[in-house]
Amino acid sequence: MIRRPLRPLARILSARAQGKDPDLIEAEERAARLAARHRAERQKAETRLLLLGLVFVLGFTTVAGRMALLSAAVPVEPRAALASDPIRAQRAEIVDRNGALLATNIVTASLYAQPATMIDPKRAATELAQIFPDLDAGTLEARFTDGRKFLWIKRSISPEQRQRVHDLGEPGLLFGPREARLYPNGAVAAHVLGGASYGREGVHAAEVVGTGPYRLERFTPGQSFTLVRHPEYHGEPGAFEGIEFTVFTDGATRLVSLRQGKVDLITSVPYQNLRAVEGDDDLALVLADSPLDVLTYVNLLAEPFSDAHFRRAVALSMDRAGVSDRVFGGHATIGQGPIG
Repeated sequence: MIRRPLRPLARILSARAQGKDPDLIEAEERAARLAARHRAERQKAETRLLLLGLVFVLGFTTVAGRMALLSAAVPVEPRAALASDPIRAQRAEIVDRNGALLATNIVTASLYAQPATMIDPKRAATELAQIFPDLDAGTLEARFTDGRKFLWIKRSISPEQRQRVHDLGEPGLLFGPREARLYPNGAVAAHVLGGASYGREGVHAAEVVGTGPYRLERFTPGQSFTLVRHPEYHGEPGAFEGIEFTVFTDGATRLVSLRQGKVDLITSVPYQNLRAVEGDDDLALVLADSPLDVLTYVNLLAEPFSDAHFRRAVALSMDRAGVSDRVFGGHATIGQGPIG
């Protein structure tokens, strides 16, 4: 950049020769220099405004384009991406060791009603009674008109029955998807598999529960569980309507609860309390053979137990009757262990 001098020598000499004031030349040069600076600053400001305007245009164009894409796209419910396999709530198939299918699922439908949306409850009740002979038209009509908002009609229906109900054209009759448990081999392995049926979707419907006279109704881990009489048991019904089991981790607490009447019976009476229970007229002690064995294991390859004479000496020196009397209240059966 070349700066013009404020007092150009040629113009100063020419002005003096013509009798003019040289200071006017300096004033003109200052004005010209200031005007050039203003033009440069204005050009710089215009350039900045132009760039800022371009940025705003690009930003609004991007937002407008994104909004257009969202408005044209089909809405899809967001789903979290999982690295593992999805968790399935349905029961899995059960096969035997040879791969033969023992239990599987089939998709069926249930039928329920919303009486408030029904057009002709009387006609619907009559038609349903014809489709399902086990239903009574009068009872259905009374239930449709008693003010309730929901009513189960059939928990499981066949595809043909579903089509016939659908052909009625009644908006208050609705279907729900259901899964039925199918046992292709019938009662084969029923003593292991148990069974599951509609209306018992709780814990007690799991196949591992079996088919005994009672089924599980409620379970609180580490505290208690309740059994109720199994209505589908094939044998003699249970003697009680229900049985509640309470978990006591301490034997003394278990015995105190029995004496206070909090429970009706207990198992595994502490050995040190056997004689006290036998002497209590309010309690009855029932003895039963137990598969519990109290064994002493020794290493026969290491001394001194590698010596048969030593093992025999230890066996002969043991007071088995005394152990049974003092430790097990005299109710233990003396056996022969590995060292005797």
